[in-house]
Amino acid sequence: MLSPRLTNCIECTTIPVLINDIDCKLTLLANSEYNNIVFMLNNITQGDVISDLLNYKRILTYKYCNPEYAPNYTIQMIASKVKRLTAGCEIPCNCNNGPTPLPGCENKVLVIQICNINQEEDDNFDIYLNNEYIGHIDLTMSGVSNGGMFIGDNSSPLTILQPDFCCPINPQIMPTFSFPTYLVQHGINTLKFVRTQDNHNGNFGIIAIRNYTRDGITLINPCYIDTLFYSSPNPDGYSEYTFDYSQCCYPTPFDPCNWD
Repeated sequence: MLSPRLTNCIECTTIPVLINDIDCKLTLLANSEYNNIVFMLNNITQGDVISDLLNYKRILTYKYCNPEYAPNYTIQMIASKVKRLTAGCEIPCNCNNGPTPLPGCENKVLVIQICNINQEEDDNFDIYLNNEYIGHIDLTMSGVSNGGMFIGDNSSPLTILQPDFCCPINPQIMPTFSFPTYLVQHGINTLKFVRTQDNHNGNFGIIAIRNYTRDGITLINPCYIDTLFYSSPNPDGYSEYTFDYSQCCYPTPFDPCNWD
């Protein structure tokens, strides 16, 4: 059996572009199926195509977070199949690594610190950004400002040279996670805390969101985006917090870490 090969726009075989292609085709198929049901068109449902696209999107997302995932399947191999399945839903090939950055923010990296600022034992949480998992925080210890650092660039390990957060960055009690840049949306973004362990001591802490300039493998010149406070989740075991990313930097409040 012949295997399809990608022969055009080789530069556009980046993971974010392929995911955009998949999303485009899934939207087309979903709209078609909606009309099929509402107007009783009795057209054939392309269930196999939808299933394949969802599987490829899952694989691509994992490979974006961990390039060593499924090493026997290269991006080019997957791209050939994705381009074939998404035919008819062409997105102009701008060959960038994902969505166009916010104007003026091309070299910026969003960094989030979640910190148990009052040093009381809190629950443990899985953290999601815009419904995508980005890491886990273990807040079982008391007497320390523990939590997690979340860096919005997983292309290479980055070092924060100029901390601008409400808690010290201590790798032993505040591990660092990285997530794909494309998860950050222009406009309103949602952080979701999903409780994984109830430690029966209530919850209170701070969410510090900053934008850094990338300089090689270092992050410098932080500027302010927002400061939020987390609390106990709702009865369903989760809580959500939003921040606005409509511009690269916002004016810094007089005391952004004041929680009294």
